[in-house]
Amino acid sequence: MTHVTPYDRLAVDAEEMERLLASGEQARELINYFGPAEYEELADLARAARHRRGARAEQVYVVPGIMGSQLGLRREAPSPVDVIWLDPIDIAFGRLFALRHVPESRIVPLGVLPFGYLRLKLELERAGYDVTLYDYDWRRGVDELGATLAARLHARTQETVHLVAHSLGGLVARAALRALRTDKVARLVMLGTPHFGSFAPVQALRGVYPLVRRIAALDLRHSAEELATQLFAGFESIYHLLPAGVHAGAQDFFDPASWPGRGPQPVPAQLATARGLDARLAPADERVCNVVGVGQDTVTGAVRRGEEFEYIVTRNGDGTVPAALATLPGARNYYFAAAHSELPRNRQVLPAIVDLLAGGATDRLAAHWSTSRAPLVQVSEARLRRTHLRKIDWAKLSPRERREYLEQLNDPPHFARTTGKWSRAAGRVGAATGRDGRRRRGPRAGALEITLSAGDITRANAEALVAAVLQGVRPAGAIAAIDARIGGVIGRLAAQRMFSGEAGSVTAIPAVRGVTHAHTVLLAGLGSFDRLGGAALELAAQNVVRWCAQSRIRRIATVLWGAGTGISPERSFADQLRGYLRALSEGGQDSWRVVFCVPDPRQLARLARRAPRLVAEAGQAFPEGPAVTLSVRGRRRPSRAAAGDDAVPQTTHLLMHEEAAPRGMLAWRCAVLTAGRQAAVLSEVQTFSARALDTHLRSLERLTFAQLAAFGMRLAEVVLHPSVRALLHATREHPLAIVHDAAGSRIPWEALCLRGHFPAAGRGMSRRYTAGELPVARFSERRRRDGTLAVLLVTNPTGDLPGADLERERLTKLLARLPAARVTSIQGAAATRARILAEIQSGTYDAIHYAGHAAFEAGAPARSGLRCSDATLTGEDLGGLAQVPALVVFNACESARIRRRGSRPHAARLPARAERMRTHAGVAEAVLRGGVACYVGTYWPVGDAEALAFSETLYARMLGGVAMGDAVLAARRAVRALRSIDWADYVHYGDPQFLLKELG
Repeated sequence: MTHVTPYDRLAVDAEEMERLLASGEQARELINYFGPAEYEELADLARAARHRRGARAEQVYVVPGIMGSQLGLRREAPSPVDVIWLDPIDIAFGRLFALRHVPESRIVPLGVLPFGYLRLKLELERAGYDVTLYDYDWRRGVDELGATLAARLHARTQETVHLVAHSLGGLVARAALRALRTDKVARLVMLGTPHFGSFAPVQALRGVYPLVRRIAALDLRHSAEELATQLFAGFESIYHLLPAGVHAGAQDFFDPASWPGRGPQPVPAQLATARGLDARLAPADERVCNVVGVGQDTVTGAVRRGEEFEYIVTRNGDGTVPAALATLPGARNYYFAAAHSELPRNRQVLPAIVDLLAGGATDRLAAHWSTSRAPLVQVSEARLRRTHLRKIDWAKLSPRERREYLEQLNDPPHFARTTGKWSRAAGRVGAATGRDGRRRRGPRAGALEITLSAGDITRANAEALVAAVLQGVRPAGAIAAIDARIGGVIGRLAAQRMFSGEAGSVTAIPAVRGVTHAHTVLLAGLGSFDRLGGAALELAAQNVVRWCAQSRIRRIATVLWGAGTGISPERSFADQLRGYLRALSEGGQDSWRVVFCVPDPRQLARLARRAPRLVAEAGQAFPEGPAVTLSVRGRRRPSRAAAGDDAVPQTTHLLMHEEAAPRGMLAWRCAVLTAGRQAAVLSEVQTFSARALDTHLRSLERLTFAQLAAFGMRLAEVVLHPSVRALLHATREHPLAIVHDAAGSRIPWEALCLRGHFPAAGRGMSRRYTAGELPVARFSERRRRDGTLAVLLVTNPTGDLPGADLERERLTKLLARLPAARVTSIQGAAATRARILAEIQSGTYDAIHYAGHAAFEAGAPARSGLRCSDATLTGEDLGGLAQVPALVVFNACESARIRRRGSRPHAARLPARAERMRTHAGVAEAVLRGGVACYVGTYWPVGDAEALAFSETLYARMLGGVAMGDAVLAARRAVRALRSIDWADYVHYGDPQFLLKELG
């Protein structure tokens, strides 16, 4: 009898999968496979791609990474193929060993794994390309695979072709380029390719790699060590991925003597064959673009300690490949904070791939990246061998748990850092089973006492107080209440960008005074608000428990995370509880106590009624977790300082990023997080003509004050979905913060008008950007508390801007009227790079006021900056200083726009104002990446009266202890009172609540 699994039935080719998605056929099976949300998105993409097919002749081959192609056996029709990799059911029966005999194997590739690469294919097709997912037998060596790909391209394509390659696929593509020796390939875009190897294969051959151990947990017949020795050690490709040369550190991984004598071993003959691979691959040329993942916990080194390796984990990589080993000399290298497996399906990376294919450049991704300073972790093989020991009963998992397990296969392990920050966790899924397949109940963890309390979190009887933060959103709610008690420490750390809020991060702050019992405050990151959901809350709760376990904390008090963003109290409680139980199910017999502080009496009463059912459901999901008890305590009226949720924002946030779109069109996803206690999240996509936007921006050139409202309303109609416009107008009584990507930085958001209302002139508007995590702001806290305002005034370094000299005279007189202001002026030829750096290094300035030229280097924001008389003062220069001023004001002719995307073929040359927005934008990002907290700049030159009104108001307000957002708002209003369009010219990047002077 033929053994057919659901994975066999779904092993259709990519074209058939697209048809099923577009038609809605087999919806139930596909929803179980992809998940409801992913299925809906892929179905929409499939329908859009069908309408674009044939619109462009250019061909793209997508070459997946190692293990990215399904492998198995073909059966006679009408039976479906027999998938072995990746079929968890076959793996459970030990059938993975059918892949063992590579040379004489009947195993063939059976298509590319859909959940890894189908989104990439559909997005490229929607952009008009003809896309082929190229499957291959990833067990074989790179030389052989490259020759096979070259033969395929030579035989099947008449014209040039583009290649998009992930991981190992990039090495295969470079081998193919070497074999072709022609211009057959027009462009090669690589994602997360280990050009100089990775330490993941070292771990795989030693049986300690997380993927190997998770696969072994599925395999009811074999251990991880057996898989490493008897299966993976026979795959030639793994040896081609070993760290090579100087990138391997002190170890020569191609020398058998360098490997520990105990435990799984590599095959010496395979090591000898694999040595020197890089010399056999095509070097980078102008066709080659390379995307490197960063910011993830990654093994970036290995040191032999006796009879095992010890691995060094830093954040300098994508979780699988270290950034240093993925960067290819000679290529156009770009960097993005994403995990290895996420790179080919990340919503911000995909539009960048379209850019790279079209023009060989993009500014959606950073062209420069600084090594993370986060402390490293050293992990022994003995510790890794203690992970994933329990077998998984696949049949007893729900569809969601199965998807989660497969999605986490390549996740790096989870380790504590000395700063208290955590990366993504790898939670246990499912129950333990024995060799007979029966469910085994292991020893339960200790007890978990859950208490619902009406009390104030700052007075809770707990060792740690836990609150949650959203990425890019200033902490509010419970955090504000706690911060008020501990002297504003959290606010000061937020001003210095000391915690990111990324999903799964945990930041610890000692609570030395102000709170009744706790000695630690933990800030749990929930990630971006447009992706906020149960998974983010559960992950944060898991990592809180793991941090506390390492720190011997067993009593915590928390609140209902996300309740200020529209998440119901019941859902927040249930998701947090699942996270706590998942982490506690991993082991330990300790007793834990979690107090949920719910100050709202009605909310507490409603949650108390429903909590028993939620606790029972969570307990059933984690039968080996701790025994849970539930109690409700106190219904007294809470103090005014008490807060019932974590993320009640006082500012409305608009998060904008560009998605892939058909040629000539733009698709912008905008998510709104409203302010106030009834906050909510709305996310919509607006698709519009790129030409229409360019045409509208041209009209900015001759715009008058009276015409600005019509311009701003039309701008809103073009770039914002109607629902987004309506919600922003409804929240007009709150300040607006716009968090945008590179594409959004070209938009004059300050001129945005909603039904006659200008947010920038109403309650205020500030900007932040999403082009990678900013470094810590390195201003002086001593200067913030100092009563004087020290300004470094740099004007006309190049000697060709008479208006800049006027700016100096005007500002010098202005600040002279402020008794607490102190000005140091450098002008003309004296404004050398060395002189300005020396002044900044003195640490005696609060602000730099610069009137001169911007220096912008496309694709390299860190090398953009301010033109001095002899050189450019770059963001890299500022980044090398211990302290920098908190504020940079650029009141000149070109300044504020973050890196723009590559130019489109249809775009005509734009007039002055729009041209400045396009081409002189790097200085804002450069100074922020240099460690400056706030930036105020202009798009176009402003009038004399306008500049005087703005500067006079801005500096007076800042010196009086007014927050940056309010100071900029007052200055804009002063210019607007002159009936000048220049009020909308001033751009503010940074936290609107930042205080340049912290008085009183």
